[in-house]
Amino acid sequence: MNSSNSKMQYLYFMLVDMAGTLCSFFLALFIRYGLELRQQSSVYKTTVIVLVFTIICTSYLMEPYRDIVRRGYFQEYKNVIKCSLALLVILLSFLFFTKQSDEYSRMVFFYFFTLNVILTYMMRVFFKGYLVGRYRSSIESAKVMIVTTKNKAADAVRKMKEKDIWFYQVNSLAILDEDQIGEVIEGIPVNAGYKEMFESARLGVLDDVLIDMPHDYQYMKDIINSFQDMGVRIHINLQDFELKLPNERVERIGGFTVITSDANVRSQLQLLIKRVMDIFGSIVGLLITGIVSVFLAPAIKIESRGPVFFSQTRVGKNGRKFKIYKFRSMYADAEERKKELMANNKMQGNMFKMDNDPRITKVGKFIRKTSLDELPQFWNVLKGDMSLVGTRPPTVDEFEKYQIRHKKRLSIKPGITGLWQVSGRNDVTDFEKVVELDNEYIDNWNLGVDVKLILLTVWVVLTRRGAG
Repeated sequence: MNSSNSKMQYLYFMLVDMAGTLCSFFLALFIRYGLELRQQSSVYKTTVIVLVFTIICTSYLMEPYRDIVRRGYFQEYKNVIKCSLALLVILLSFLFFTKQSDEYSRMVFFYFFTLNVILTYMMRVFFKGYLVGRYRSSIESAKVMIVTTKNKAADAVRKMKEKDIWFYQVNSLAILDEDQIGEVIEGIPVNAGYKEMFESARLGVLDDVLIDMPHDYQYMKDIINSFQDMGVRIHINLQDFELKLPNERVERIGGFTVITSDANVRSQLQLLIKRVMDIFGSIVGLLITGIVSVFLAPAIKIESRGPVFFSQTRVGKNGRKFKIYKFRSMYADAEERKKELMANNKMQGNMFKMDNDPRITKVGKFIRKTSLDELPQFWNVLKGDMSLVGTRPPTVDEFEKYQIRHKKRLSIKPGITGLWQVSGRNDVTDFEKVVELDNEYIDNWNLGVDVKLILLTVWVVLTRRGAG
């Protein structure tokens, strides 16, 4: 498994164990003391701190989450008992050596151990099922293309399936030494040879590429460079591999030991904090949206026929399609009239924008000028399709015109705001400049950059600079 995802798995299950353990302890106290629990609470405060610290330590020392997804029910039960015993022994030892053991009820610890085994086991099994199901059935799993040869293909797919890779989903094969397009190998379709490989990657949903080729393959460097231009994460079977890659590291993925190269190595902790920021920010944004819609909805409906909200298919992270939501600012037939107006496009490249667009309503001009039309996108942020800060999500027809190097701007979640927006989006009319700004954001991303861009966005909206 990718080491970053392995760290996140450890964190998830450690939090699950912590929740189960603390619930068990408080339940044990309640069973023992009932309504008199408040009188005893001060005695057990230290115990709670020790429990939390012990869970963190045992999580790293005992490695209870190694191969947890592949463990059976009985194996999981044994692991929970072992961890619960270790927890109890450490806790009792602490109380003994600090000479506090006489202050505690022995029945509390008996109840605690029993409840902890039951609750922790149930929570692990439930969360394990939820986690695996979520990633295998949702768009969130990392979509992988295997690039290999005819003789290696079946073995490569089997190796990817033989280990705990709940985060990954192999969805395509590229066979480079023989035309096998249309065939199915070990349940995975072959959809490309060398000529079709990059076009398939450009138009499809793709997060990772596993390259299992002879190290002396003549086009190896070209393959790597092309996928790097897209912003795709690359894993290369070690097999005497000699090329130097940016941000390279050795990892395990499926049954392979690989060299992994990322255009931008992102801390999983920072990504988790970014998601928490997105959730809290989107909740606040949706509250504002609800208040604003009380006034906007009647105005939109009165001026022109059609719904209050406008939805459109956009292309998000690594080619994933999703529905974006806005307050409707155009007449209902706007999409049909777009082709007639293409000659007036002021953007150079794969985007459309024109001055004095006749499709925009009077209310639409106001909500675009004030950026109020963007507010419903907080729903996209809460769902996880978008982030507060990112790159602008293209329409499907814009995406289909992308060159390989343009796809890098989709290597992160799209955002409501970003570097292009705060740079005066109406003043930037060259698509290549938009790509340059997006790549600058991707290459230099950190949480501080996001906070800075959010603050700049507030300033831009208040001063109405670059809006329209």
